[in-house]
Amino acid sequence: MSYEIIQVPMVHGYGHLVEAIVMVVIRGNFFEMQLGGDYQFKLNYADVYAGSMFNYTRNMLQGDKTNIQSDGFGLGGYASMLFHNGFYLDSVLRYVRYINNTNISFVPSGGAVIPMRNNSGINSLIFSVEGGYRYMFMNAYYIENHKLNL
Repeated sequence: MSYEIIQVPMVHGYGHLVEAIVMVVIRGNFFEMQLGGDYQFKLNYADVYAGSMFNYTRNMLQGDKTNIQSDGFGLGGYASMLFHNGFYLDSVLRYVRYINNTNISFVPSGGAVIPMRNNSGINSLIFSVEGGYRYMFMNAYYIENHKLNL
């Protein structure tokens, strides 16, 4: 998935009005891959799927004197209940380690170019619950309408 952000900031000074419009174009790219396996077991009222997963993500933003990259490596588990009446409930618990590489240069009011470099990482614990309803048609296909996201 690619996206483009165009930022038009307004700058105002105290005592008198100073306005500057600066056009900044930032291009971005996002990639995510997830691999996993699960086990299915049946209850009287639902089919249950439970499993584990590994994922990798890469986010990149590039613009004038800006280069930001973030790589994420995650491991987690999930459980899904598909009720026989069409409702479903999904839950995910995932740990992700993000490694960030930031390189930004900017010119402050003094006119000197100041580079900012940061190579750091952050840890994330993600928990998600989602519910909805599956509309079946032709006994082989379905459409999921997301009703509740927590």
